[in-house]
Amino acid sequence: MLASLGSGCYVGTEKRTASSVLLVERSPLVVGPAGGLALRGEVIGNRLEIWATRHRDCHHRIGRVIEQRTNLVSKVKTTTADLGNGNPGGGAAEAVFILALFPVVFALSGAVSTVRVVVTGTKVERVPEPGEIERFACPAHAPRTHLELTLPSGAIVDGSTDALGRYALTIPDDEPRAGSITVRALEPPATSPPENERADDPRLEPTTVVSYAR
Repeated sequence: MLASLGSGCYVGTEKRTASSVLLVERSPLVVGPAGGLALRGEVIGNRLEIWATRHRDCHHRIGRVIEQRTNLVSKVKTTTADLGNGNPGGGAAEAVFILALFPVVFALSGAVSTVRVVVTGTKVERVPEPGEIERFACPAHAPRTHLELTLPSGAIVDGSTDALGRYALTIPDDEPRAGSITVRALEPPATSPPENERADDPRLEPTTVVSYAR
């Protein structure tokens, strides 16, 4: 018969934690106040188009949800003794029997140990992280902006932008085939330039010059 089939003893317990990003989300958009007026123009054929916008900064916060999974891991050490002690003829058969019961590795000494890892519990937590703030420019339309246009001949044309901040003018046929049109807003910017802003900052300059060639 066998001297001992095997014995087990508790070795210890440890925590194993793994983290992963479960969700990325953006907070509602925060829109800043409208700032300086800017004009932009383009000539296509005989048509001049002007867009009036006001500088504005927007931002939102990008947050994440982190999933933390913690496993409570226990280790159990199993020891098996001499498999053939007292029965030389039956050692091989008993070894096969032991292999069917225990995941052990045999050594020449006749006594073999193995450590089994058993997950005894799992804890899952979802932790929100505020993340960083993403800032970007989001210009606003400048409707009903009064404009003064100076054509190449010196003629003055008054106009006003529509609800989307656009204005269009067909260049008269008696104007030069090529030249520049100066467009100026007749109202001051919505806010005065901060002290640290340059006076020629294009965001705050309500004048633009559009060149064309027909």
